[in-house]
Amino acid sequence: MTKQEFTGGIHFDRTSDYLFRNRVTLPAFALLGIVKGLLAAVWIAAEIPLVTFTYPRQGFFYPMLSLVPSGPLVAHPLPGTFVGLDPLLIATYAVGVVVTLVTVTLAFATVAWRTAPETTGWLPPVRRLLWLGTFVTVAIVASVPALVAWLPVTGRLTSTLLTALLAYFLARLFAAPVSIVRDGRDPLAAIRWSWGVSRKIPGSWGVSKGVPEIALIIFFVALTQYWLSGLPWFALLGDSTATVVGTAVGTTVFGSVFAAVMCATYDSVPLPSNQ
Repeated sequence: MTKQEFTGGIHFDRTSDYLFRNRVTLPAFALLGIVKGLLAAVWIAAEIPLVTFTYPRQGFFYPMLSLVPSGPLVAHPLPGTFVGLDPLLIATYAVGVVVTLVTVTLAFATVAWRTAPETTGWLPPVRRLLWLGTFVTVAIVASVPALVAWLPVTGRLTSTLLTALLAYFLARLFAAPVSIVRDGRDPLAAIRWSWGVSRKIPGSWGVSKGVPEIALIIFFVALTQYWLSGLPWFALLGDSTATVVGTAVGTTVFGSVFAAVMCATYDSVPLPSNQ
């Protein structure tokens, strides 16, 4: 935690610093986007059945919420996809998932570590990296978009309320992965820490606490990410190419934004709470 004084909730100038001035965030997630795009291309070429999450296929309202800045969930196999599938294809997808988890971990670890004051090197110590990898794996495997897609809920109001509740839940845990990297906490300790200190983050939109503000940012970034997946130029590329390009571009843009907001959220915790 830096020793600066904070007078607002989520500082957009600080988020902008993480995005544009440190020369780490965008390149790290651009590389992640390239890797994820190539993996999507391999899966498509191998004819692994995928379901895409792009606007407007999932309707008007489908914010892709996430606990980690992994970029858009453009496609994943449906349950039962692998029944009777060739073992080589199963292995291809499994290797791709492992590569995704590793590269997401490395991209975020680089950003959270390299942008912290008084750190050396590009990555945190191995123990912190492994803890972050554990957190990323659990968060992606139990991804919120998949949870919302398969919960037995119907109706616009119900799904909206559920998404709002999940956004609030994520806001309470939003600083956890940064704490794993910068403070060396294990995932459970980082989750408990983030849950406790999140209510102490000052708000800047007329509310006493910053959690509603963080939840709104998470919600609107995720919804914008979904809407922009249906840009007309994606349609001009054809389904397969659009999936690959959408994965690469979406990961670069929205992965970077989420990582920047996460770091800014961590920085907004009052200093005594981090000691």
